[in-house]
Amino acid sequence: MTNEIVELSPHEREAFDRLEKEKMPPLFLEGRTVAALKDAHLIRAKRIDWLPRRRGIGIAVAASMCFFVLGILVGVWSVSAQSTKPRGPVFVLALRNPPEALPAKSRDEALQRMQEFGAWVDELKRKGLTLGHDCQLLSEVNGPNSIIDTSSDAPGGSLMGIVLLQVENDDQAAEAAKSCPHWKYGGTIEIKQLR
Repeated sequence: MTNEIVELSPHEREAFDRLEKEKMPPLFLEGRTVAALKDAHLIRAKRIDWLPRRRGIGIAVAASMCFFVLGILVGVWSVSAQSTKPRGPVFVLALRNPPEALPAKSRDEALQRMQEFGAWVDELKRKGLTLGHDCQLLSEVNGPNSIIDTSSDAPGGSLMGIVLLQVENDDQAAEAAKSCPHWKYGGTIEIKQLR
């Protein structure tokens, strides 16, 4: 085969010009042809891929619902945790050491007493009864211009610490005070209701 250009004869040119230039195939033929090509797996229908978009939207909606439900659960849990605390009056337990109290014989014994006191306060916290405590009082003011040492023989003994309780009634405050290890060493505990 050569690459030469062949000219149409005048007779061929005239026949070619008489042909219809554009003619659409009948619709039934196009449908039949496309169906045959699909059956032979030579072409496939063009699909709009909605699934990835819908999957992303579905994941976003599911995550939103999970966070919503989690928020509700945390809210319910925090409200129920708050409601388990008693909402009664507040009491002060004043721990005093009168002169006849047994002093600690050594630094180790004093440390052991503090650990007992700490365990007692931790138990009150676990029960949700304590609002706070303090065990250190270095000095107290006696009038506008003088400060006295708390180790002196104050009436009722020197103040060793305080504990704030929020309980239902004074009986419950007394029960908490009775369980304090301060009694073992000759200490006294005053119970005062604040509100």
